[in-house]
Amino acid sequence: MPIRKRLTTRRSGGRSVYRVATLRELRLAAGLTQQEVAQRIGVSVSQVSRWEQPDGPRPQPGHRARLARLLKVRASELEWD
Repeated sequence: MPIRKRLTTRRSGGRSVYRVATLRELRLAAGLTQQEVAQRIGVSVSQVSRWEQPDGPRPQPGHRARLARLLKVRASELEWD
């Protein structure tokens, strides 16, 4: 399952709307390639690719913490559905 982060976006009328960003979106927003993510957290490129798949595996807890630091988000903001 993909890693997801809840993001708040604003709609007209001032109401908050929540949407979910996938690991891929967070990685791209950070300006990183799959290869860069893999090298920085110590996994293979194919593992990062699998994490980005909708039905892919979940990262180990240690990798989740590294991903959060790398992507500049709080670990508590990352969730898996």
